[in-house]
Amino acid sequence: MATKLADETHQHPAPIPYPYCYGCGSDNLVGLHLDFEFDGKELQARFIPLEQHQGYPGIVHGGVISSLLYEVMANIQRYSGDEAILRSSNVDFRRPVSVGKPLIVTARVVNETPNGWHLAAVLTNEFGRRLASATGEAIRPKQSDPA
Repeated sequence: MATKLADETHQHPAPIPYPYCYGCGSDNLVGLHLDFEFDGKELQARFIPLEQHQGYPGIVHGGVISSLLYEVMANIQRYSGDEAILRSSNVDFRRPVSVGKPLIVTARVVNETPNGWHLAAVLTNEFGRRLASATGEAIRPKQSDPA
């Protein structure tokens, strides 16, 4: 049974069980090191891409952009107390994303389904201009049979 989203805003440090997570792991030397904020409806993180995140000179690699969108969608259910696995995602690259400029990535639950949730995420610059977006589907993990 799904739980209701929390009403209060809170920051959540990198999860203790996942220190090497590429997105939020504090011990992953090459990770994104995202710190999430949850307001009860949306999960958000801020990120400043570095030179090592570029594809073309001065432009953030599409794989990094996809990873940012993936991470907020893959983690939003943890903040509402549900377990979920991101089953699919579709990314729309709208504008080139510059290295060294602050970014904000935000996800929300669009609706709940019998098996999980439809999700949406957006990547904006610090002025709110949409740079990329994604939709995704998260599913409840199957419970394994007892051994």
